Amino acid sequence: MTVAVLDEGFNVGHEDLAANVVAPYNAVDGSADVDQYDSNHGNHVMGLIAGVANNGKGIAGTSFNARVMPIEVLSSDGYAYTDALVAAYDYAIAKASAYNVRVANLSMAAEGLEDDYQGDDALVDAIDRADAAGIGTIVFEPHDYEEDPEEVDRKMARAFELDGIDYVIMAGYMRKVTPVLLNAFPNRVVNLHPALLPKHPGAHAIQDAFDAGDEVTGITIHF
Repeated sequence: MTVAVLDEGFNVGHEDLAANVVAPYNAVDGSADVDQYDSNHGNHVMGLIAGVANNGKGIAGTSFNARVMPIEVLSSDGYAYTDALVAAYDYAIAKASAYNVRVANLSMAAEGLEDDYQGDDALVDAIDRADAAGIGTIVFEPHDYEEDPEEVDRKMARAFELDGIDYVIMAGYMRKVTPVLLNAFPNRVVNLHPALLPKHPGAHAIQDAFDAGDEVTGITIHF
């Protein structure tokens, strides 16, 4: 299975990622150069998904047997515009059969749009085309987490159940979940925190460990 990762930029030659990277694409200029801008976040996401396992380097991804398709969508001003996002989805759809693309990941928020990107018809149409091609996208509004976290968990649980998800693996999620999600998947939720708790419980645990001068760090797994 392949996950299309739509993000700011990528270092596709990274030693802990290269073996699992397929068909990089720059949706802004149509090239295969996806390392024109900052690659920190793009590589972070790819590593969480499909970092190579058992190679003595970096981390093992939560789905280390999967592949990732890096698609750059951010322009030089730091924004992802509709035309680039639509081009990214169309590229993933075109490659879906060859690479078994099943999921699209976007770590971004929209300004001035209604829930689920309603109001941007071109992007909604692209998401619908991808869904029809078997590439799923689930949209969550960031403000919902503050206003009603239980409703967000209900929405996630419904979406996961409809897709026949067996286990929920949270890596880099960095938000508290409510009993709504835990009860929907009893004994089937795994959370990874990037530090050895109880040290560094916050959202910047890795940086906190570096700043504290820790000689040993790791992850904490909750099941």
